[in-house]
Amino acid sequence: MPTHAQAIVTDGHGHFALRSVPLGDPERNEVLVEVLASGVCHTDFDSMSWGRQIIMGHEGASIIAAAGPDVKHVRPGDRVLLNWAIPCGQCFQCQRGAENICEEQPNVPDARYGGNLNSSFHLRTMSTHAIVPSQAVVPINVSIPFPQASILGCCVMTGFGSVINVARVREGDSVVVLGCGGVGLSVIMGAVHACAAKIIAVDLNSNRLELARLIGATDTIQSLREDNGLLQAAARVRELTGRGADFAFECTAVPALGAAPLAMVRNEGTAVAVSHLND
Repeated sequence: MPTHAQAIVTDGHGHFALRSVPLGDPERNEVLVEVLASGVCHTDFDSMSWGRQIIMGHEGASIIAAAGPDVKHVRPGDRVLLNWAIPCGQCFQCQRGAENICEEQPNVPDARYGGNLNSSFHLRTMSTHAIVPSQAVVPINVSIPFPQASILGCCVMTGFGSVINVARVREGDSVVVLGCGGVGLSVIMGAVHACAAKIIAVDLNSNRLELARLIGATDTIQSLREDNGLLQAAARVRELTGRGADFAFECTAVPALGAAPLAMVRNEGTAVAVSHLND
């Protein structure tokens, strides 16, 4: 069992470095994971300016290296996803099925990593190994490469979940997606799953729009940098839908475009802010 992990650590002031971080043994309801792939999220970039030292990374795919006492649902050698929205399973919210807003989220104390290092959402996926709460690991029971699996815990969950669990898009609805990066493409996949009749992808990048069509977008709009507020794109959306989309999802992470979805939905349509819009 490794006694140290190699981890990417930010100083909280815009820099990061590879460091050796001490590891202990997993305790009750904890597991030691060998991280084989980690996603890179916009939030990781943001975390570099949070003013504290953080072991980075909050989406990843791993193999269980060791399990602490009382861990029953996984064992060493199992392939697992890491979920940053860690549910305790016992609190008021978990008992009512709202595990994503758990009130008693389990965590491994920062003191276990030398005392002066925080961890990104209690996961630390930008490291060779990490000790995490057993509730954070989800067995992978399908054939999927680790790099693709690693983004399911944040990128895909955010986009797909925004369609299915937040907006509750229904069969026959029209959807417009602003920004076709990883999250936006996941929104498109969610809209396909929901059987939306029209899925309009909007982006500056023609390659992203081609990929959007490949995974299910019915229409694409290549936006222009000089189109303030995407009002020209909104006019095109109205042409394609007749009155505006039923749902518009903002996935650009550009603060200036925070209100852009409002110009693209019909009366009583729904605009959903999916990305972080910190300026």
